[in-house]
Amino acid sequence: MRFSSGLADTVQGDMHGAILSRSGWHSVGYRLGTIFFWVNKSYSRGRVTLASANAFDEPNVDFAMLSDSRDLERLKLALRFGAATLASASMDAIFPSSYSPRVAAVAVPGTWNALQRGALSALLDIAGPLRGALIKGVVTQGITIDELLADDRKMTEFVMRHVGGTWHPSGTCRMGSSSDPLAVTDARGAVHGIEGLHVCDASLMPSIPCANTNVPTIMIAERVADALRGTVLDKHEPAAHAVTQAP
Repeated sequence: MRFSSGLADTVQGDMHGAILSRSGWHSVGYRLGTIFFWVNKSYSRGRVTLASANAFDEPNVDFAMLSDSRDLERLKLALRFGAATLASASMDAIFPSSYSPRVAAVAVPGTWNALQRGALSALLDIAGPLRGALIKGVVTQGITIDELLADDRKMTEFVMRHVGGTWHPSGTCRMGSSSDPLAVTDARGAVHGIEGLHVCDASLMPSIPCANTNVPTIMIAERVADALRGTVLDKHEPAAHAVTQAP
């Protein structure tokens, strides 16, 4: 589901939602449906810094999520949109959720976790009219969607506490002019000032695209690879074509 937030200084199609009939691989996840929202065009900018002079040390990565207020306001808008979408008498219980460390820990395979998930699954099945109270007490630990919708401060606190990434970091080696102090490579992926070193992945993007990064990353890699092989044609030269057909 693609939609536009309409917030000032944002692009069209800047929001995305995915409807999941299963919220996880385990028994509890099979019993919970989810609308999962994210900002398709994040304006917050993080930093990657060296932890030490040792090349084998992992760098420090700070995504600085919600450092731009537009990201915060759009996630709050998405929660309200999701609640309005699910506001139906046929829905037994609507509640806010996130992939928190607590949820991730319980999802790890293991005997003890399996027993916990099995017990909660059984309770969800037999709770009937008490299912809402069970979700509030165990799953959300006291947070309700009605409380968040009625109190903007609580909504803000919830989003800031539970915000997470959607696994598509990019832009750490952005391409650009050699006169740009923030640019790492030129338009062919060649690192400024270092001969023979090229970058050809999502880190080249000077700005995150308003979509998943999979296809753009493939395109970037193929373009840089063609340039390295010397097969990129000059724009003034006629292009060669080859056509194959399959039965």
